[in-house]
Amino acid sequence: MKLTFNWNETKQLNPLQILFALYHTFQLWLFPMLVIISLSITLTVYLSKSILPAFALHFIANFILSILGILALVFG
Repeated sequence: MKLTFNWNETKQLNPLQILFALYHTFQLWLFPMLVIISLSITLTVYLSKSILPAFALHFIANFILSILGILALVFG
């Protein structure tokens, strides 16, 4: 299984990428934060030439947001 890729092969958007992005932006109040996270994950993949660090960054971001969401429900 290949977890690295040639950056030159991924320069155009396909419909699945667009649908994935639309699904993740269904809450417009999260949009600014999603842009920051998306750009940082994209930069991580670009610099490392591997998606493994991006998986870790995505996991950490989701974990932190989940904890913040639970805390908001409990104390908010």
